[in-house]
Amino acid sequence: MQKNNKKLLILILNIDVKNMNLNYFVLSGNRNFSIQKKLVFAIGLFSIFHLRAQNASLEMTDGDGNPTANVTNSVGTTTIRLRNNTNNPTGNTFATYANPTPLNVTYTLSNQQYTQANFAGYNGAVLMGYPGEPVLTLMNSFGNTTVSTPFTSSGALVGNGIDITVNRAINLFTNVQPLSAATRATNQRWQMADMTITFSRPVNNPYLQVNALGGTSNGQNYTAEFDYLSSNVPVTFSKISGSALLNVTSTQILNSATTPDGAVANVSRGTVLVSGTGITTLTLRVYTRGGTANTGTNWHGTTNTAGDGYMLGFTVQESNLRVTKTVNNVSPVAGNNVVFTVTATNNGASNNTGVLVNDLLPAGLTFVSATPSVGTYNSSTGAWTIGGLSSGASATLTMTATVSAAGSYLNTATITGDLNDPDTADNTASVRVTTSDKDGDGIGNSSDLDDDNDGILDNVECPGNDIVTNGTFTGNANGWTLAPEWVSSGTDINISTDNVSNKDANQTLNNLTNTNNFIPITLTLGAQDGNNASGSTASLQILLNGTLYATISNGTTRSTTVNNVTIVLSNGATSSFVPFTTANQSGYTNHTFTLNVPNSPIPDTATLIFRSTNGLDDWSLDNISVLAFTCDTDGDGIFNHLDLDSDNDGCFDSLEGDENVKLQQINANGSIPGAVDAQGVPALVNNGGAADIGGDQGQGLGSSQNAAVNACLCYKPSVTSGTSLNTNQGITALNRAGAGGANWPMVRKGGWMALEAKTKGFVLNRLTTPQIVLIPAANLVEGMMIYNITLDCLQVNTDGTPSGWKCFNTQTCPDVN
Repeated sequence: MQKNNKKLLILILNIDVKNMNLNYFVLSGNRNFSIQKKLVFAIGLFSIFHLRAQNASLEMTDGDGNPTANVTNSVGTTTIRLRNNTNNPTGNTFATYANPTPLNVTYTLSNQQYTQANFAGYNGAVLMGYPGEPVLTLMNSFGNTTVSTPFTSSGALVGNGIDITVNRAINLFTNVQPLSAATRATNQRWQMADMTITFSRPVNNPYLQVNALGGTSNGQNYTAEFDYLSSNVPVTFSKISGSALLNVTSTQILNSATTPDGAVANVSRGTVLVSGTGITTLTLRVYTRGGTANTGTNWHGTTNTAGDGYMLGFTVQESNLRVTKTVNNVSPVAGNNVVFTVTATNNGASNNTGVLVNDLLPAGLTFVSATPSVGTYNSSTGAWTIGGLSSGASATLTMTATVSAAGSYLNTATITGDLNDPDTADNTASVRVTTSDKDGDGIGNSSDLDDDNDGILDNVECPGNDIVTNGTFTGNANGWTLAPEWVSSGTDINISTDNVSNKDANQTLNNLTNTNNFIPITLTLGAQDGNNASGSTASLQILLNGTLYATISNGTTRSTTVNNVTIVLSNGATSSFVPFTTANQSGYTNHTFTLNVPNSPIPDTATLIFRSTNGLDDWSLDNISVLAFTCDTDGDGIFNHLDLDSDNDGCFDSLEGDENVKLQQINANGSIPGAVDAQGVPALVNNGGAADIGGDQGQGLGSSQNAAVNACLCYKPSVTSGTSLNTNQGITALNRAGAGGANWPMVRKGGWMALEAKTKGFVLNRLTTPQIVLIPAANLVEGMMIYNITLDCLQVNTDGTPSGWKCFNTQTCPDVN
């Protein structure tokens, strides 16, 4: 800001170095003198470049409604809106700042120890806004403030960035007459009031500008001083710059003058760093300290308005960092490379330091290479160390990775910096990569009805979750971006403005690739005629990812026999839309339909747009939904239709489905190998397949989404011949008995009774060998079981005779599930 100071500093630097060179010349000769002159020139250029570097700072000045007019009445509270000095420290170009909202500083006085009746408007002895002066005053308005060098703006070199002819601070005043009235000794330090500074959002390490500490009246001299009282986070004080008498400790801001009378030699002024992260409130206790040579108790003499005027202002820096992430192919083939592009942007206001982006590749993506435009990238930790990032600047990281295996992988980047970020909503960015053939069966995901080849259809594993936010517009249109002409009624959105073109209502959707063949966009459309007259028109386009898929028109004809609301489809879309008429209808005529958009060209994240062009006719939209397979039963981040163990119980979905898939029939990862039909469903579970019991395509859920049931239990099914009969009676500890033939125990064919348990036992009669011998031979039956506690084994009678008892004590499991 203060250009003269910059030039003076360079001049002194050149003189100092030249003097050294001159001495060196005397000692070493002309040749070395010539070299040193070049060195001086280089140092001078570096100094000019360094001091001219712009680093915007938020400062107090006039504009944006700040209280800079002279006042009649003093106040006890005031709010200042910080303004952006865009070319700090070399100039004073201020701009309104709202990134994303204004940053305000509110000063509030409280806990007044003394009252006064000498000033109108506020009766505390410490007040803001001396009559005839502004509440926010220029920093050179009083206190013998003639130079700017004691002050430093946030982000500037010491002694730079503040221009006392432009920068302002709060005009504070301590009226000492109440001290006289209370007979307070004039050579002591007295508590006066508390001052709370509140920032409208958290700030980091603000600079407190302190000016004009010291005053005199009635031959007595005194000064304001400040003690730290409290804050929402821990803070400490330290001196950045200022006069020698400005004495700053970690908890105090003092004027160390023995005679603090406000004279040039005895005044304190300068800049104090308030070190802390996330500061929203700071409370200082205000004191008045009398000079050590003062005597008596009369501070003011006969002038009731006597006192000490001083100033407190703030400067601060903040930086709105943003990270975005894209990938060149959201649906790659396993084994191929993908290229991620991460962009870090500083949207201002200030230059930031310590900028770091964390972007560690997830398992399934193998790092190949990375090229940062700035800084370095560590593939082991995922840390992209940018360092400094100027306001308005961007840096990019291009990273290549190999898709190691089929699957769906979410890659996330986050950004941080040293300065406070006023908007953290854009500090994280993600992109999902899903292999175009997740199960590797030759049928692409968009056409594959069973993306993970577990035999359970995708739409059975997840009937579909609505990925539209607030598609019912209940109470508001939150989640949508609307042109001003689109209005929320609390139950829908509508556009009734006449003669407008290309007015959008849109929303960005995620997880669009988790659909089969088509993305189903369902909505309720309302059409209303302007004045219920022929000749009125309107059109509504539906776009996804910038591509037009449908144009709905309200034509000019009005007749009960003519459907004036029609649709034209494009780019491969299909629809259940049925043309209709609005003739002789009052209000909106509503129609619910589904627009099916081809899945294959759409990325995982895309914007859905409804674009209206109206003559006199109107549109309304409601009940907008898009169903995608985003169910995740076990919460592991893998959607059910891609998860081979959806309930994470350790038993594969293919085994827990409702058909007879065996362990030896599946791959090690749980998928079903072998042939698939044209829609990607394994032949094993289709009609006529070796594991099929339903005569249909695929298998049902079974217990695949019930973690309480693990179907991977060891047993050997009955050997049956001819017609398989249900086992109609069973005892289970697994809570999975059902009513239909496909349920347990009926699904276990050819038995009288089925027994199963996982953690509970079935207790048989427990007999000793002598007791077993005493069982009458006539009562023995082939298949009778007892537990022989003498032999510690389960015994089964194999032939119905006393010699037919056999111990079963070797576990075996020739068939699994």
